[in-house]
Amino acid sequence: MRRSRSLSRASGFGDKVTLRVDRILFEHLDVNLIAPASSAETGSLEQVEWTFDPPDGEVMTVSIDARMSPSEMPGIDRLGFAVIERGEVAVELRPRLVLLP
Repeated sequence: MRRSRSLSRASGFGDKVTLRVDRILFEHLDVNLIAPASSAETGSLEQVEWTFDPPDGEVMTVSIDARMSPSEMPGIDRLGFAVIERGEVAVELRPRLVLLP
């Protein structure tokens, strides 16, 4: 599975971009690749933060290539993604992850 999402900013990105991801994502998926590669990575027990160099232009696209484990059980979970700007949450998404048998 490969998912890509884009973030746009009319004035472009003058500084690094930080993406915060709830660690629960890694309980469901085995991540193979994140593109572009982050320039820094930090984390806690609950979250991981990837910091990316600013892209050229007004759009930044991040792709995550991952696979679900064959032993994954059906269920519903809430994931969290946020873009951090100057230490504050600028944009936050909380999609549901639905696993069907």
